[in-house]
Amino acid sequence: MANIVASRFAVLCVDDDDDDDDTLYCTKKKKSQNKKVAVKCQDAVSAKPEPVQKKKKKQDNNQVQNVKKSNKQSSITDPKKKKKVTNMEQWEEWKERDDQFVQGNFEEELSKAILLSKLDYEKRKEYESVIQARPEKPVNDKKKKKSQKVMSLDEFNNLNTKTNVDSGKSKSPKTEKAKENSEFFESLEKDIKKEISKANAPAKKKLNDSTSQEALTLVLYQASLDKKDREIDQLKEEIERLNMQLINVKTRNTKLCQIIASGEMKDKAEVLMEVERLQTIKDELSTEVASLHTQLEQERSKVRQLTAENKSKSKKYQNQ
Repeated sequence: MANIVASRFAVLCVDDDDDDDDTLYCTKKKKSQNKKVAVKCQDAVSAKPEPVQKKKKKQDNNQVQNVKKSNKQSSITDPKKKKKVTNMEQWEEWKERDDQFVQGNFEEELSKAILLSKLDYEKRKEYESVIQARPEKPVNDKKKKKSQKVMSLDEFNNLNTKTNVDSGKSKSPKTEKAKENSEFFESLEKDIKKEISKANAPAKKKLNDSTSQEALTLVLYQASLDKKDREIDQLKEEIERLNMQLINVKTRNTKLCQIIASGEMKDKAEVLMEVERLQTIKDELSTEVASLHTQLEQERSKVRQLTAENKSKSKKYQNQ
């Protein structure tokens, strides 16, 4: 009996059937993966703006409530002045919100467009690769069917060298395709960045204008403050000079008051001395008048006595 020995070529696998199965399996797998990626991207894109919008709505409601409270307080204290301030603040806040909302929508739409373009590009590339692979395979299948005969060692070695050369050739276009894909996506990213910069250019200009205006206003305010400081310094110097003059005038007035007071005291002392002297003279004169009055009375009494004696003597002479 002859022993059954396994062929040394049994290890090798036939490429035609396996290649067909592998290509179909890979295409199906890639399509399913691309679909999953597209669904995830769409879910992510659709899911992202909703919480952002909810947060924005909550922030808007909170800010509106705060504005209402501030308006109520301002109406109680000073309604005319504070209404203007609150209106300007509200206007600026709404402007900033609109700008943020527009920029957010623009960036979201760009991201969506980028994802969709990437998915479309990948689908097209896969479709083109499948189409390019299909017409070549039947020819190869025919050749392989024809060449399913028993091969010698030399033919087997030649096939290995050919497969290596073909694999090297097939790898080079794949690398070229990968490079093209990377360059395409890099160009897309550059274009997107340019568009974003163009969209943000007016906002940047506004910010630059606002910053320049703020700088000019700050310079003007600084110049006005410097002028005010100089005026304040001049006024301080004038106040110090006037204070010195006032102190000098006060010292002069005190000296004059002292001189006048001393002069008045001297005059008063002299007057008092004169009054005392006159009082003494008056007293002396009054005593003299009193003494003279007594003397006069005495003289009168003497004259009366003499007249009475003369009358009595004259009567006696007449009687005799």
